Amino acid sequence: MGRRIWAMLIIGVGVYLCLGVPQQPIFSRSASAPGVMTSPLTPPAQQVRLLPQSGTYPFGSPVTAQTQVPTAARDKPSDSSPENEVGLPDGPAQLAAARQLATRASQQALSARTAEDWDQVALGWLEAIAYLQAIPPGEPQRVYAQRALTNYQRSLAIAQAQTQRLGYPTVFPSLGSPILDQQLIGYLSYVAAVGVPDVLLVGSSRVLWGIDAQALETALANNGYRGLRVYNFGVNGATAQVVNWMVQQLLTPEQLPKLILWADGSRAFNSARRDATHESIVQSSGYQSLGRGDRPSFSLPSTSQLLPNPAPLVNLDSHGFLPKTERFNPATYYQQFPRVLGRYDNTYVPFRLEGRQTEALTELASYLQSRSISLVFINLPLTDDYQDETRGPVEARFQSYLQQQSAAKGFGLVDYLNQWRSRYGYFADPSHLNRFGAEVLARQLAAENRIPWAILDSER
Repeated sequence: MGRRIWAMLIIGVGVYLCLGVPQQPIFSRSASAPGVMTSPLTPPAQQVRLLPQSGTYPFGSPVTAQTQVPTAARDKPSDSSPENEVGLPDGPAQLAAARQLATRASQQALSARTAEDWDQVALGWLEAIAYLQAIPPGEPQRVYAQRALTNYQRSLAIAQAQTQRLGYPTVFPSLGSPILDQQLIGYLSYVAAVGVPDVLLVGSSRVLWGIDAQALETALANNGYRGLRVYNFGVNGATAQVVNWMVQQLLTPEQLPKLILWADGSRAFNSARRDATHESIVQSSGYQSLGRGDRPSFSLPSTSQLLPNPAPLVNLDSHGFLPKTERFNPATYYQQFPRVLGRYDNTYVPFRLEGRQTEALTELASYLQSRSISLVFINLPLTDDYQDETRGPVEARFQSYLQQQSAAKGFGLVDYLNQWRSRYGYFADPSHLNRFGAEVLARQLAAENRIPWAILDSER
């Protein structure tokens, strides 16, 4: 009996594939424009146009010749689709629609050149994925569809990467740091979309990787501070000088929040080391433009100006956070990377806290106080593997320095330096937190009574 049912099913699917395309519950053919796929969710400018059935998808399409829907059936209007006449179940109908859309997306990728072209490719894969996901559990096609999702999602990720690469604006003139340029674009876009955040995270790569802004928002909401917005404006290599310049000169007073959390460590305050990041900014044409009173502008390069191999974009999330999934394990980490002892680390040797970096801290604290903006410094955790006989004493000096500066200059202080010395799973390397540590730290900060969360809630 079971064999007979499967035989009938196979025959039915064969007849279905010969007769035509399934009725499409979301997408329909336009009677006035044959060959155009329309959607109530898709504006007319984003309609997906059919392309010739030729060529191969350069990124390894999951679609093969066997999955392509016959041309005659594909071009037939949906209101006369033959599956309505034969009453095919949802599984085969959804699967055939997904295959058709995947074929079209594969072929559109062959001629895609601009961000708009790749938007259409990505849209096709999204629609195909939606059909696969719509196949109900219990249908015979479900297992195949779920496995095909992996391929479809991979192709979607490629299309999305291409549209981001080609459609990402550039800062003109540049500020001398690719990550700073990208963070500025992202922050101004965030402000335009959501508004000025209530909390701004600043600092070097240690905060960029180390505090998940969205996780902090969620944790604050769970603690009763609903609706607070948080943005991570971390920049690789940012010292006290860089943070002071960003807050006072790069951002306008109207773009600043009511609370700034500066999360970092001693390296950002070493006045004895060369401040390469600050030097790069000062030497940039963008810095000179700001000095003349101009603001950076953003532009999209034309198709003819696109570089064949542009610098890769940093994979920041919508809140400026850069998640790292690596987990630090001393037993394996140093098989890939050299172990640099503190006595050979030029970020610590020589080391002096007095000087230009402390002057920058003084200027920043005074500037923020004059505008009633609260500042809290968070001394981020380090592993015991990192705090060796050279770095350990320096970090202890820095802790005392922070206490003195906090009392003298009136900013808040939260010191987490030694809380996770052996919790290696929270770190991506000896001195940077990974996304797991960043999420846990965000929850910890949301419950931290040394941070004046209440003043934000009272002003809303």
